[in-house]
Amino acid sequence: MSPDQLTCQINEWFKSRGFKHVSIAELNNPIKDSSYESNIVRELKFQPDNMRALSIEVWICDNGSLGFGIDRRARVANILGFSSQSKQFAGGKEPVALTTEALIAILNLVADGHVGMSYVALPYLGALSICPNLDQKHIEELAKSDILYADYNFKSLQKWNLLRRTIQFEPWT
Repeated sequence: MSPDQLTCQINEWFKSRGFKHVSIAELNNPIKDSSYESNIVRELKFQPDNMRALSIEVWICDNGSLGFGIDRRARVANILGFSSQSKQFAGGKEPVALTTEALIAILNLVADGHVGMSYVALPYLGALSICPNLDQKHIEELAKSDILYADYNFKSLQKWNLLRRTIQFEPWT
C-alpha cells in the first residue's frame, strides 16, 4: 500500500472517531537520516489537549512500513513530578511490516485510555525507567493480530515488581 493510501486510512480512522480535543499534524519527509533501512516519508502526530492523555506519533515509510512512538519519556516524567532529559519515546516500534489494521488497533488502545505507563523513579534521580503497559487481555488481542513481540512493546500489568509503579492515562475526547 502506498504512503498516501496509508495516510488516508489513518486520517479516516481519526475523523470517524470524532475527537474534538485532539490535534493531528502531518509532516512530509520529516527525517533525513541515512541510518534508517527505509525512508520515512510521512509523520502523523496526534496530540491531545488533555495533559493526562497520551500522545502518539506514526511514521509511514516509502516501502509501506509503519512505526509508532508513544509519548516522550520527558513528558511522562513531568506528569509524574519527576525530571527526565530524555527525548526518547516511552514506547513504540521502529518501522516494520505492520498492517494498517494492527496500527489502528494500537491507536484505539491509546485513544481509549487503555495504555498505561510503568515506571521506576527515585528521589533526586528522577525517572529511571518508563515503558508502556496493557492489561493481559489487550496484550493477547494484539498477539492475535500481526504485531510480533506484543509483550516486548507493552508490559503486562500482571507482572508485578516491588519498585515499579503504574500510571493510567485518560481517553481522548
